[in-house]
Amino acid sequence: RSPATSLHKLAGHTNNVVALVVTEGRLYSGSWDRTILVWDIAQGAPERLHTLTGHTDFVRALAVADDRLYSGSSDTTICVWDLTQNPPALLHTLMGHAGDVHALVVAGDRL
Repeated sequence: RSPATSLHKLAGHTNNVVALVVTEGRLYSGSWDRTILVWDIAQGAPERLHTLTGHTDFVRALAVADDRLYSGSSDTTICVWDLTQNPPALLHTLMGHAGDVHALVVAGDRL
């Protein structure tokens, strides 16, 4: 068996990448640098399209459903992004968690 070969290296974050989600030709990466990078992976070499900023601490979790990107953070918030906008627009910041948001799951119309 031959070892896996890297097809592309995506560079752009300034700290560890700890969350990834893929949907409809886009890759979203979340990092300890407090940002989410949006990548076009539909054709050829991936291209960085946008940098999303809305968190004040590590981005730890990402989920996508129904034209929305959800990001969870060590700042104890969940940001809701509108993926129909270019660049994606921050719609809401959900507050109320007592600690870091480490995971997100969308089931039907529930987060």
